[in-house]
Amino acid sequence: YSPLHRFTGGDDGANPYGGLVQGSDGVLYGTTSGGGPHSNGVVFRLNVNGSGFTPLHSFGSVASDGVAPFAGLAQGTDGVLYGTTSLGGFGFGTVFKLGTNGAGYVDQLHSFTGTSYGGDGARPYAGVVQGSDGALYGTTLNGGTDLHGMVFRLTTDGGTYTPLHSFAGANGQHPQAPLIQAGNGALYGTTSSGGAYNYGTVFKLNTDG
Repeated sequence: YSPLHRFTGGDDGANPYGGLVQGSDGVLYGTTSGGGPHSNGVVFRLNVNGSGFTPLHSFGSVASDGVAPFAGLAQGTDGVLYGTTSLGGFGFGTVFKLGTNGAGYVDQLHSFTGTSYGGDGARPYAGVVQGSDGALYGTTLNGGTDLHGMVFRLTTDGGTYTPLHSFAGANGQHPQAPLIQAGNGALYGTTSSGGAYNYGTVFKLNTDG
């Protein structure tokens, strides 16, 4: 057992809730929900031997930026890192992209609006997964038609956002974990509550909703 980095709560970040991803360059990438120069979390990189810890982005550093990421990152087939923030943007969280060298940051591939516009989602606690079609798939804790969370699809250039499913409570509510895409091409996930006994569900959804 070897601690590789001890967060100080300063510019290096604080309270990493999300897991790590190992990039194609062999380096570890992650997020913290707090800390950083603006106290809204950071994206960081770290070598597997614990050397080279580097904050790549501090959330809240640009206007309308996302804040407080609770999920880990995904690396797309284009080599870029993709992630979510639970708040910020229009107030209900964002999907963002960032190069592994800290360049090319896009703060709002999508900025969630809650229920103000067509039942959009709110507060994505889980990260995104890239499907075999190249699109990003994810969940939001709240929002959607019935306010119980939803599943969404987003192209990596941010050009096309599609709500795929709104949870109604009886079929699950408040998903907090990321999706997986199985070998049959379908998406699988969980909800933290709802269902027949209000203790959560496991669900399956095709990528077209």
